[in-house]
Amino acid sequence: MAFVAMDMLLLLLLLLGAAAVQVPGLVRIDLSRDTWTLTNANRSINIHTTVPAHVLAALAKAGVIREDPLYRYGELETRWVAEDPSWNFTLIWPGHRHAALASSRHTLLVLHGVDTFGHVVLNNKHLKATNNAHRSWYIVLQNGILQDAANMLSVVLQPPVAAALYAKATYPYSVPTMAVPGGFNVYNFARKTASDFGWDWGPAFAPSGITAAVELLGFTRAALIGALVHQQLVKVNAAGESAGNRDGSRDSTAGCTTSSSIGSSSSSSTGSHFVLTISAHFLVPEGGDRGTLTV
Repeated sequence: MAFVAMDMLLLLLLLLGAAAVQVPGLVRIDLSRDTWTLTNANRSINIHTTVPAHVLAALAKAGVIREDPLYRYGELETRWVAEDPSWNFTLIWPGHRHAALASSRHTLLVLHGVDTFGHVVLNNKHLKATNNAHRSWYIVLQNGILQDAANMLSVVLQPPVAAALYAKATYPYSVPTMAVPGGFNVYNFARKTASDFGWDWGPAFAPSGITAAVELLGFTRAALIGALVHQQLVKVNAAGESAGNRDGSRDSTAGCTTSSSIGSSSSSSTGSHFVLTISAHFLVPEGGDRGTLTV
């Protein structure tokens, strides 16, 4: 029963963390629901899509790819998608779409997932080079970069195999890698899912794409936008000594600045207890802020 009670407590904490997204003074504009344009390097392919989306899946949905990549030699017949010099996700929206940000002192462009090597460009201004599929990207937008007229956001993705091969070739030390037949032996030179480069049970699609939401965030005061709950199970034997731990972390949402507080442990009749660590994630304006956080 103690385990059930703790899981219920963790669920409640995660729900509270998710609810923190809806905070006063925080303006969210979701760009993911709009229609994006996806083009290749020479613009011979030009389709409409939504995000999140991987390029291969978007092309298949649009009918550009008719063969099944998972059937027979479909993996090799569609490899040109991973080898194209670039794929460009582009979104254009009118200025009135972000009018709600006018009252915010600070504005961020947030990409919650980019797979993997790419460049983020807003209104012809290069904002960020991405190189990690396992994180979110919080980009501060300077005053004046968002326009009252049309705004254009581009996420230009580079072929991950070529980028990883370059990283491998320029690395000062020899690092052994393994590759299955038809795969690529560069998985340890890219911060993306290793099986994307081929595995014994899966194809080597080496995909690229926008894998999570894209949004504009506006705020003036510090805003609590989520929480990370770390759960540690401590087992105690008859002598009162620790007999081994089991950890588990659950993340509700990510933020820019983090402060943490440690929750008290909960004992059970089985000689085990949990230790919870709850880290709060904040957006903090330049120059800092002050206030009271009540839990």
